[in-house]
Amino acid sequence: MGITMKQLVERHEDWACRYYRHADGTPTRHANNVADAMRSLLQVCSSGPASDFGLKDIVRLQQELVREGRCCRSTINARIRLVKACFAWAANQGLVDELTPTLTNSLQYLIPTFD
Repeated sequence: MGITMKQLVERHEDWACRYYRHADGTPTRHANNVADAMRSLLQVCSSGPASDFGLKDIVRLQQELVREGRCCRSTINARIRLVKACFAWAANQGLVDELTPTLTNSLQYLIPTFD
């Protein structure tokens, strides 16, 4: 089955919290932004293997963030970029297969939906 979405998020958040630090050792705001993005991701895709994650899940996450109405467009776009970075990190760590060019390229072309 491989690594689950929850396990992937936990590992990535742990790495980000250790990596994104000020000189005095306190987490940077970017570490908090990663945590916010990962929390949003888990609200939409909390179960199942991380390897099943795809474009439809990113679109669903984007739509859910828009529906909630708590984030502006630039924040939603930033969270989507952080989710994409999480999967690139996971592929680099050997936790998931390499991202397909289709998924990687199509993530940058998501457009808002007005349902």
